[in-house]
Amino acid sequence: KRRITLDPPPKKRKNRSSTPDDDDNLEYAVANPQDIWSNVDTSHCTLRLLRPHEHNDSIHTMLSLLESEFGCMVGSNAYLTPLHSQGFAPHYDDVDVFILQLEGYKRWRVYA
Repeated sequence: KRRITLDPPPKKRKNRSSTPDDDDNLEYAVANPQDIWSNVDTSHCTLRLLRPHEHNDSIHTMLSLLESEFGCMVGSNAYLTPLHSQGFAPHYDDVDVFILQLEGYKRWRVYA
């Protein structure tokens, strides 16, 4: 099975004189939606969105509430896996994970 990576490259400064903390001078790579959907639909690839909270205030707000409740830093990733597809082989994460499935159905197997 082939793997298609659509992750954007790291943010780049528009000019060399800007500092790493200068958000006004950052350029973001934007994926073409047609490329994304054609790859997800035809090749049954999982779409992985890294740090969606950097682009969506609602997700950012939810993470702030979770940080307050759990008393630790939290982050987020989002995945879109087509019907009848498996996003990942069975694996383990070296961090604590909270899963929120928003749509569809899936049989989850969680091992402790």
